[in-house]
Amino acid sequence: MKKLSADVLFYLRSIWSIIVPLFIIIFITTAPFHIPGFIILSVSVLMAVLVAYQIYYISKFRRVFYLGKTFVITNYFTQNSIEIAASNILSLVKKSRLQTGPIKNLTYKLTYSHNDKKQTVYFLKALDLYNIDNIALLLGIGTYVEVESNDYITNVNNRLTVLVKLNVESRFGSAMLDWFIMTVVAMVFSLPLMIHIFTVTSFEKPGGILWYIALIGFAAFFNKDCIYGQSIGKIIMKQQVVNNKTGQIANPLRCFVRDIFMVIWPIEGFITLFSPQRRLGDFVAGTKIILLDPELEKPEINKIQVAIAFALSYASMLLLTIFF
Repeated sequence: MKKLSADVLFYLRSIWSIIVPLFIIIFITTAPFHIPGFIILSVSVLMAVLVAYQIYYISKFRRVFYLGKTFVITNYFTQNSIEIAASNILSLVKKSRLQTGPIKNLTYKLTYSHNDKKQTVYFLKALDLYNIDNIALLLGIGTYVEVESNDYITNVNNRLTVLVKLNVESRFGSAMLDWFIMTVVAMVFSLPLMIHIFTVTSFEKPGGILWYIALIGFAAFFNKDCIYGQSIGKIIMKQQVVNNKTGQIANPLRCFVRDIFMVIWPIEGFITLFSPQRRLGDFVAGTKIILLDPELEKPEINKIQVAIAFALSYASMLLLTIFF
C-alpha cells in the first residue's frame, strides 16, 4: 500500500490557516495603539469569514492510499473509508489556491466517481513524493513517460519511488514543526512571568526569578538538535544533522552553533530556499541536513557537551535581555 497523503502537512496547514486569522483578530482588538472601530470591525468580519472558509476547506481533505488498482480514501475526522477503483478516478491535479509557503503546489485535487456521483476531495502530497511533479503519471493513471532524475529512483513501471535527496519543501516542513513545538515549550516556561505581568500594576524590568525561568524555554530552542542531531520536527520529517566532512551524527556543540544562527531567521530562511541541506549556520558549524539514515551509528550522548551547549544558549539569551 502506497500512502499518497501527508498527515503532518495536513495538521500543520489546518493549525496555521486557523491560528493566523485568529491572531490577527486578537492583535487588532488588543493593540496598544488606537485603531478606528470600523477598521477593527471590518478586519474581524473578514478574518471570521476566512476562518469559516478554512474550516470548510479543511473538512474536504482526506488520507489517500494507493493499492495498484484501488484507491483507499479515509476521512480524517470520522475515520470512515471507501475504496475506489483506479478506473473510477476522473482526475488528479495540483491545486494551489490559498496555498502559500512550503506547502504551495503540494495540494492535490482528486475527483472520482462513487455510487454514480462525482465527488472531490483534497490531500497534501506525501513526504516521500516531494520530488514527483506528476502523481498521475507515477500511478499509471496518465500516459507513461520515461523519467530520469537524480532526485528519485523509479522502477520499470514508473510507480515506486525512493527519495534520495533533501529538498526545500521538506526542510521548511520540519522548520515549521520546530517553530510551533518550541514556541509551545517557550510559552510553558514563560507562563509564570506572563501571569505576573498581567496581574501586577507595574511592569518590572528583566532580572527577577521569573525572567530566568522564562529564558529556559527560549534557550531550549537553540538546543533542539543536540540529541542525535534530531529535533522533534526532524524526527517526524525523518531528517538528521550530520558532520559535513565525516557524515556522522553531529555532536551537541555543532548543533548548538548551527541553531544559534536562527536569531537571524529571515536570512537563514532565504538561504534555505537555495540550499536546503546547508544554511548559514550549517556552513559555520560544519554540518548539513540529510534524510534520516538508519544505518548511522548512534554515539553515546555526550552529557558534558549537552550541558555546555545549554549553558551557552542560556547565556546568549541572558545577554539579549540585558542589552536589548
